[in-house]
Amino acid sequence: MDKHTHLAAPVRCAQRQAASMRRLAWGLALASLMLAVALPLAGAGSA
Repeated sequence: MDKHTHLAAPVRCAQRQAASMRRLAWGLALASLMLAVALPLAGAGSA
């Protein structure tokens, strides 16, 4: 195992982790947006 691959592995791992964090943040943003839209609609429908 040479120095280059040993150095590149943590970088690749960090990039994959950052991508998953970004996907999680997008999921949370979309869920909160759906709730913000759906809750008033449900309230108006039940009222």
